[in-house]
Amino acid sequence: MTNFVWGRLGIVVVAMVAGVAAVPVRGGAAGPGDEFPPGLVAAIGRDLGIDVGEYSRWAETAQRWAGAGAATPGAPVGSAMVDGGDRFVTDAGYACSWAFNAVAGDGDSVALTAGHCDAATEDDPPSGVEGRTFEVTSAMKAGSQVGVFEKSVMDGVRDYAIVRIADDKRDSFGNNMVRTSGGAIPITGVGIPVVGAPVCKYGSTTGFTCGIILAVDRPDPGRPPIRFTHTALSLPGDSGGALFSGTLAMGIVSRGGYTDDPYQFPTDKPDPVRTVPLPPPLDQIGKRFLAGDGRPAFEQLAPLVDAIMRAYPQLTMIAQSVADVIAENPGLQLRTG
Repeated sequence: MTNFVWGRLGIVVVAMVAGVAAVPVRGGAAGPGDEFPPGLVAAIGRDLGIDVGEYSRWAETAQRWAGAGAATPGAPVGSAMVDGGDRFVTDAGYACSWAFNAVAGDGDSVALTAGHCDAATEDDPPSGVEGRTFEVTSAMKAGSQVGVFEKSVMDGVRDYAIVRIADDKRDSFGNNMVRTSGGAIPITGVGIPVVGAPVCKYGSTTGFTCGIILAVDRPDPGRPPIRFTHTALSLPGDSGGALFSGTLAMGIVSRGGYTDDPYQFPTDKPDPVRTVPLPPPLDQIGKRFLAGDGRPAFEQLAPLVDAIMRAYPQLTMIAQSVADVIAENPGLQLRTG
């Protein structure tokens, strides 16, 4: 039986050790984190009620709590155009987000996203046909091909995909950044999910949202957690997007919805075409965003969405652990600074 490591006590303890009040308040100097883009700073204040200095200390304390050692070594970076959180589409018509840029064991450029973004994961038996990914044009249509799904896992527990980037696009993925409307944040390593840690997400639908890790699914204590639940809101189109704590890669957006038990992990496969079940207010907001790039509108509606999230504590998100993806694929390295 899968072990679920969870509990509100753990959340409170991590927050207290980090020097964050149980009911955090805004204000104070930014301190570390001055390099964070304005959109992330706003999301930290809006969703967590703290400043970026407290956020950074909280994230660092959570990693010490997890017993994490030095940051996972990463691949070199260069200047490029495609960042984590950017939107792409597949030949099946699915719109998803990139998570993190990486390098395969053979040195080729790859990128991580959610496994359920690959329609081939629905084939039973597997068809053996590699799904293709395409860039999105300014007219919100499929552009030139970016890559192919080399490995996609969607088994009811894990949910990740490794996309091998086409030769003529590989330079575009040679960076360690997560995109924002006002800049980008560099990823410096891979973190270990731990209950109570702050986590922020960037996806192509909702942009930045932040929350805390509620539970981790770690059946083998000698290996990294496979996945975790959290409260950073994601909507359709955010699938595959980047979750990070401080500047450490933490997860890949998998799924979310309204559940009776926010500390329980599902074992059914996520459906890539089904709309995520949401309470009526968020359901209407999600439908509006599916029509295009809703990030500017979401920033205006963020206070309302934040209030809805607080009113519906059963609205829980699930993420695939990046540390688990690295452990499952020897030789794979995230691009880090």
